Amino acid sequence: MTPDISRKPPGSEESDLAVISCMMQSPDHAIPIASEILKATDFSTFHCSVLFDLIIQRHYANHPVDAAGLFIALSDSPDKLSAVGGPAKLTEAYVATSLPSAVRSYCETVKDASIQRTVARLADRLTTIAYEKPEDWRTQTVQTISAIDASMTTMDTARTVSYRDVILDYLDRCVDDCDGEIDPPVTTGIKAMDEIMDGGIRRGFYLIGGKQGSGKSLLAQQFAGHLANAGRRGLIVGLEMLPIENAMRDIAREASVALNVINGRNRDRSDWDLRDIRTACTRMAQDWDVHFTKDANMSVDSIVAHARALHRVKPIDFIVVDYAQLIARAGNAKERTDEILKAIAERLRELKIQLKCTIILPTQLNDEGEVRDSRALQDAPETVIKIIEDQRDNDANPEDPYLGFIRITKNRWGANNVACRVERVGKFQRFVDSDEPAKTAKKDAGPFSQKKKWS
Repeated sequence: MTPDISRKPPGSEESDLAVISCMMQSPDHAIPIASEILKATDFSTFHCSVLFDLIIQRHYANHPVDAAGLFIALSDSPDKLSAVGGPAKLTEAYVATSLPSAVRSYCETVKDASIQRTVARLADRLTTIAYEKPEDWRTQTVQTISAIDASMTTMDTARTVSYRDVILDYLDRCVDDCDGEIDPPVTTGIKAMDEIMDGGIRRGFYLIGGKQGSGKSLLAQQFAGHLANAGRRGLIVGLEMLPIENAMRDIAREASVALNVINGRNRDRSDWDLRDIRTACTRMAQDWDVHFTKDANMSVDSIVAHARALHRVKPIDFIVVDYAQLIARAGNAKERTDEILKAIAERLRELKIQLKCTIILPTQLNDEGEVRDSRALQDAPETVIKIIEDQRDNDANPEDPYLGFIRITKNRWGANNVACRVERVGKFQRFVDSDEPAKTAKKDAGPFSQKKKWS
């Protein structure tokens, strides 16, 4: 005997339309939140699942997602336009709610209903097994109960993981492959720094602090370049520079050709320079799988949404966000800066865990050489790196290399409060090792100025 279950499954068109309405009315705010919580299959109505995918696709292609924009997009496909209910349904969806700021609450309602529908289907299957009693009913019962338990854990998305899966993942990636190590470290390009960091850059959260002009963005980009050379896929969120400006820096470093030659300010390009530039560009174009964002006014929600969208296509291994204080400016002006930065650091830490990637976040140092809003920013990262410059002679040539420290004040994979001597070669856009003393001791270099006076 099969039970007759004719109850209406959980979910409502009103909740589905409310989410779509929020995404149409306030795309910059609502779409990152909705795409983080929901998938198209979570909607109880087919037309809303179609609109959900269409809105996300058009938004990240910089196309309008209001009723008119969606109608134009669907006009080329009469079947899809009919499936979503035509122009009248698009208008109804747009005005379904007057509170687009409540998008998270609407999304959670839709998600809960989706999980409840899954559990209901599995419970129906369990009841059917009990009535029909197939030969392997015990096995089917255990499997169905396990599926119900797995569905319930998704009520708190991405916050639980089976320890069994963690162990099997380690066995698969480490022992069976005979690599001896999960995610071998990638060099930073600075040997002394690699030694302090137990081999180089690993999967983790790196905070790079420096005063304005100290090279914090340069060091972050150097990290990204070495990760890309190692075959890692990445996303660079450049809130300060255009993609072409980042690219020219990378070409200068990879080709060992002066930046003023790369950007065309020095028109005396030799044949050797042109050969090295072409070689580096060809190799980078073929080997690097790195993506840049084009929007300079991005909130942390938008950054997370972009990373997730890119990760769905193919897993990404590292994310560079340049830099922390520029993200904060995109937040709520009424909130304190330290509160905004704390929320940003926590969101990026969660993203690192969920995507299993490396996060690199440059930030500013204050006049005392400490990270601005340090309490807010320094808790989440595993590694905190500070760039401390030496004073230079007033007649020093800005094109000449200069010396400084890279001090690692927090280090999950090695010693803390250890520094290495570095040289920043501006024309090649890189930091390198240096055994030479600085010309002048820096007064605010903290413990370094006390341990040893540089002549």
